[in-house]
Amino acid sequence: MPSSDTQGVVLVHGKSGSPRRHVTVLGQALEQAGFLVDIPEMPWSRSRAFDRSYDEAMAEIDAAVARLATRGAQAVSLAGHSLGANAAMGYAARRQGVKAVVGLAPGHTPEFTADLLAESLERARLMVAQGRGSERADFYGTFQGRAVPMPMRAADHLSYDDPAGPAVMPRSTASWPAPLPFLWVVGDADPMARRGPEYAFAKAPEHPLSRYVTVPADHFTAPEVAAGLVVEWLLGLD
Repeated sequence: MPSSDTQGVVLVHGKSGSPRRHVTVLGQALEQAGFLVDIPEMPWSRSRAFDRSYDEAMAEIDAAVARLATRGAQAVSLAGHSLGANAAMGYAARRQGVKAVVGLAPGHTPEFTADLLAESLERARLMVAQGRGSERADFYGTFQGRAVPMPMRAADHLSYDDPAGPAVMPRSTASWPAPLPFLWVVGDADPMARRGPEYAFAKAPEHPLSRYVTVPADHFTAPEVAAGLVVEWLLGLD
């Protein structure tokens, strides 16, 4: 089995975050434990503001996995916070060879926000139907349950926010091609905690090392609070 110094972790930050926001402590803890870590800046960072689609984000994770392989990683796990957790689950549904998935305060639930964004989504669908999907416009997305302005390309808006699109976590976990070790961590003060394991965790193919854990944290502090837990769980996979 690969030792920790030949295991890689792609750590995916959350919406409006960055590689230096909310996931820093966890990244440092992983590195101190000997893991090779790559924290890419994703299309939903504060500075990039959804400049690529959900599927294009998968290619950016591919690039992070490739960088870890170049550094010597023999196996790569995916860990993500909020929308980053959503993306980690989506990546495991679309790619082979993922060692494990860690979802920290998983977020972004287009199936529950479609009514809130109905007018914005309908404008995006119309633009795509007119062949204008690559045009940017003033759409709305969500942040912590609120509709907020998010200018982006029409097709990209649908990729993130359409309930029929790719960013629905239960659909992603149910689509994993094989059982994977899956760690779901949610803060007890995070609204997602009310949905329980039945929402998306239990829809993944069952694996004996998977765990659903609630920690004393909110949506933003969960990655830091759970850093030791994540490291211990990843080390224990072998």
